[in-house]
Amino acid sequence: MNAVLGTSAWRELDRLRYAQTGINRRTQSCVEISLMKATLNGHVIAESNDMVECGGYQYFPRSSVRIDQLEKAEKTASDLECPHSVQFYDVIVDGKRHRRAAWSYEAPQPKMRQVADRFGFWEDVQVG
Repeated sequence: MNAVLGTSAWRELDRLRYAQTGINRRTQSCVEISLMKATLNGHVIAESNDMVECGGYQYFPRSSVRIDQLEKAEKTASDLECPHSVQFYDVIVDGKRHRRAAWSYEAPQPKMRQVADRFGFWEDVQVG
């Protein structure tokens, strides 16, 4: 089959096959994706169409995040070992604390530079 398809056709096939994942198979780089929301119990914590997906997580720009609903979590030994200087945040909605449900990299290394000044969410926070 390789002989039948030219180089440009293989590139297009590869692009289409991995477009859904948001990750470039060759470089494992981060890519931009479309409008998304981070919600918790019906409350919008973040909303943006300026998204970056990296490592299977979607990252929202700081300006799109309801910072008033986040509170810095104390760093664990594991956090301190992170080469990107991760900072986790508790998300507080309706007076309930959802521990370490958001994070940001304070000093991402070059391979993660696309997520600088961005927040990721997980656990109780729905992203989609």
